[in-house]
Amino acid sequence: LKDTLKLVATDGGYKAFTYRLTENNQKYKLTINIELKNIIQEINIGFVDQSYMGDAYSLFPMKEGQFFEELKYRSALLVLKEKLEQSGYPRATINEKYKIVNDKILIFLEVMLNKPRLFVKVIPKTKSIFVEQFIKDKLIPLYKKPFEINVFKQAIDEAQRELFDYGYYVLNFEYDLNQKKDRVNLDLNVLDDNLY
Repeated sequence: LKDTLKLVATDGGYKAFTYRLTENNQKYKLTINIELKNIIQEINIGFVDQSYMGDAYSLFPMKEGQFFEELKYRSALLVLKEKLEQSGYPRATINEKYKIVNDKILIFLEVMLNKPRLFVKVIPKTKSIFVEQFIKDKLIPLYKKPFEINVFKQAIDEAQRELFDYGYYVLNFEYDLNQKKDRVNLDLNVLDDNLY
C-alpha cells in the first residue's frame, strides 16, 4: 500500500500529501488528504521598448500546463534575465506579476530590453591574408547587431569548418572579447594557419 501511494505521489504536483489507515472490526478505512499545486494556464511575455527578434517563450523555462512553484518561478525569472544578457541585452529589466484565477496561474512578464551591446569589430591576427579576409567576411553579418555569444560561437565554428575544407587542416582560434560600454571588439588569434 505504501509503495502504491508513493507511486501516486511521485509526479510532484501536490503541496501536501498525507494518508491514514484505520481499522474497525476488521474493516479498513483509507483516508487520503491531498492538496494539489496550481497549474500555469497562461504565460504572456511582452516587450515595451522594442521587439525581440528571437522566440521569447523559449527563453523562459516555465511552460503552460506545468505545476507552479514560487521558487521555480523566481529561478525562471533569473534564467530569463541571464538569457537576455547572453542575447546582447545586458540592461534588460523585467516587470512581473502573476495571479491565481480558479486555481490556475496567469503569468504576465513585461520586458524592457533597453540599449543593446553591439558587436562592432573583429581583429584577426594571422599571417594569411586569405584567412584574415575570410574571417572578416564571415562575421560581417553580425556587425552592428546585439552581441549574442551563442550566435558568435556558431559563426566561429562554421568558419573553422569551412577553412578546413580549403586546406587549413590544423587551424584553430583563440579569442578575447573586449567590451567597452555597449561595444564588443573581438581579438581573434589564429593558430596554425598553414595551408596544406
